[in-house]
Amino acid sequence: MLADASSSGSNTPALVALVIAVIALVGTITTAIVGYLGISKTANVAREANTNARVAAEAAAALERREEWWKRVQWAMERACDGKTAQARKVGVDLLRALKDSQLAHEEDKKMIAQIYTVVASGASGTP
Repeated sequence: MLADASSSGSNTPALVALVIAVIALVGTITTAIVGYLGISKTANVAREANTNARVAAEAAAALERREEWWKRVQWAMERACDGKTAQARKVGVDLLRALKDSQLAHEEDKKMIAQIYTVVASGASGTP
């Protein structure tokens, strides 16, 4: 019986080493998985930030185009309603006609430009 106890005792350090190795392996695998998930989440956040930045830049560019379009409309309205020369009115009306067909023109803008056509065509001053 003493021989059995001593033989099982000699396997104990090997068993302990094996358990420690398995625990270390599980820890390493877990760390790798957590690291991968963290990198993956960071990449997703970075992609989303890039998308948001692109959308914001596109919106800013659209706003800038719309503002420039509006400046042209104002200039054309001044010419169309200017009583100085027929040529100036024609330039204004022609430009308004082109600007009215722009993709930047909203429905309210188109209605306003149509009102200007009516006023200019009738030769009225637009005041009641």
